[in-house]
Amino acid sequence: MVLTSEEKRKKLLHDVKSRYEDAVRFGEGK
Repeated sequence: MVLTSEEKRKKLLHDVKSRYEDAVRFGEGK
């Protein structure tokens, strides 16, 4: 599957956002 640069950018943003949200949840769960 070939991604355009726009799709790559959206996927990267989504990955970063979900990782950030996981980190926030983990931090609050301490």
